[in-house]
Amino acid sequence: MDIVAAHLVKPWYLSVAAGEASYAARILKRGPRQRPLLVVGDFNAAPWSRRVRSFEETHGLRHPPRPVGTWPASLGNFGVPIDHMLVRRGVRFAWQKAWGGHLGSNHRGLLAGIALPDPEDG
Repeated sequence: MDIVAAHLVKPWYLSVAAGEASYAARILKRGPRQRPLLVVGDFNAAPWSRRVRSFEETHGLRHPPRPVGTWPASLGNFGVPIDHMLVRRGVRFAWQKAWGGHLGSNHRGLLAGIALPDPEDG
């Protein structure tokens, strides 16, 4: 399984965001698409935003069934889910939850249990 971590700028910085999207596309296309993949990071955008939806569609990625509020940390579960975990190629989420709201960051982190595909099924 491959793991990619990303921290993207705010989407309204258009020229920088476009460059980041292009760079991310090159990174995600570099490895074999048939390998399981987990992408994690701060995308500075909600799962329903054009930026994240386009990223999912372009790269065949998907979120867990229910997004978790991560920002601002002080709002707990009422925060906006701008930090993400996305998977493809048979990886499934068993669970996902926020953690670390007490650590002093304005974001909460994400923890997840993931199930990997059986290589014999491939």
